[in-house]
Amino acid sequence: MATRKAPSPKASARRAAPSQRAASSPHAPSSSTPSAPQIRWYAYPGTVAPGCTALPALPAEDACATLGALRALAHATQRKPRADWYGLVGTEGWTQTGWNAATLANAVQECAGAGEADVCFCQAPAEVEALYHNPWLYAEHTHPHCGTLARAVLDAAGLDGDSPDTVAHSACFVSGHILIARAAFWPRFVAFLDDVLAHARAKLGKTARVALFDETPPADRTRYLDVLTTLLLIPFLEDAANGLRACKLALPSSEEPPPNPHVRMLRELKDMAVTQQSRWATACWGNYRALYLAHTQGAAWIAQHRAILHPPTLRMGHAPGRIR
Repeated sequence: MATRKAPSPKASARRAAPSQRAASSPHAPSSSTPSAPQIRWYAYPGTVAPGCTALPALPAEDACATLGALRALAHATQRKPRADWYGLVGTEGWTQTGWNAATLANAVQECAGAGEADVCFCQAPAEVEALYHNPWLYAEHTHPHCGTLARAVLDAAGLDGDSPDTVAHSACFVSGHILIARAAFWPRFVAFLDDVLAHARAKLGKTARVALFDETPPADRTRYLDVLTTLLLIPFLEDAANGLRACKLALPSSEEPPPNPHVRMLRELKDMAVTQQSRWATACWGNYRALYLAHTQGAAWIAQHRAILHPPTLRMGHAPGRIR
């Protein structure tokens, strides 16, 4: 059998040269982990949060703190030099979440991935996602009849997504403490809110319009308009985001310990019911929830909150397509 001649060192070098050039090329794939995104942080007017720039004071005609802060940040995104990401920290600063600017940058990198999301928001506590039909009804603990008012606002704007009369997937529960998004999100979201509220001003009855726009809330709670502005993020992402994708940021384990097995199962069961559009699974979730609340809260608490726990009409929500 003939013996193949070994290649000369020069030939080996010539063959190796292209791969060596590729490895040193600036366009060659990098094996290093991408750096955490640079986020330009802002805080609500009058809020002190380390690492954040305070937004300017709200104009007198903009009494809704949430909408005013969103509008001010939308203006800030137009100033140069522009950042890739902008973050808004709520009125409680970092204290409600356990996050800080550095740890959140890493969380956004993990959540958003390489261009896989444009908006990141904090999840609600696990028990809220597990035990309530939707976030609008949970808000009724502090803002009575919030669900009825929200339904009227959504109807006025012609929005038919998940609402106060739906069984909602856990991805549709949003916390207003922290919101992080690319520059394109902020003016779009503000324009959406302005459009929804313009329809509400034009179409709501006097009582609902006064409750939403002219309310003087007690000192221990925010306005109804603040709550609706926060919760309208999900209808925006589902109906008007024009391709923007979102992901939820899990709270740090120091602030949100792993849910107990019952809470975890309740959340998973409700999500399965929504995903499969199964009324049978929804009924199973309702029965399981009743047993859990009877054991953890007692009959008196259940009776006090019966209207929130058992709304008169319900329909199935849907698994959100733009939130992961």
